[in-house]
Order: sequence, then structure tokens, then C-alpha cells
Amino acid sequence: MSSNILLQCMRSPSAKPPMFAPLRYNDVMTNLSPQIKKYFWGDDLEQLSWENHRQYIIQTLLEKGDRESISWLMTKASSKELLKTLPQIKLSPKSKNFWKIYLS
Repeated sequence: MSSNILLQCMRSPSAKPPMFAPLRYNDVMTNLSPQIKKYFWGDDLEQLSWENHRQYIIQTLLEKGDRESISWLMTKASSKELLKTLPQIKLSPKSKNFWKIYLS
């Protein structure tokens, strides 16, 4: 709910916010797919971007992601690039081994 609508409701108790007002939560992170935003619930999504946080996003999705998020990741980075990134990111030994085999 935008702050203008909230102020109107506070000034006039009879004023009601629109029923289907669009949600603004996480709208700023437009370059990241909606299906992967759930993995970054503890992060400031207004600041998170693929361009500036590529390794962090790759690390999080390779460790915790599901099929949809991995499919999205594969559209953003090639297997070769992901394989090259593996030594630089923190993954559990099990995940690191899996991705090393999978991406080779």
C-alpha cells in the first residue's frame, strides 16, 4: 500500500484502500526472477542485483535452489562460467562435488 493511500485512510477513517492495490514488496529487484527471490528473504532486495552480486546469487542458488531457480540461473550464466566460479564460492562439500560433476 502506498504511503499516500495510508495517509488518506488515517485522515479519514471512512476512506478505504483499493481492494486490489499492487504489492510493492521486492518490485525493485526486477532483474531477478520472482521464483528465486524466496532464497534471499534475509537480504535487502532493493540492493541485490545480478550485476553487483553475481557470486553471492550463484552460491545461494547452487546450495539451496530448486529446479526452477537452477533453470533460471542457467539462463544467466553458462555451465562453463558456473564451473569456473565453484572454487571461489562457499558450498557444502556435497554440493560442490555434485556441481563439479554436473557442470563438467
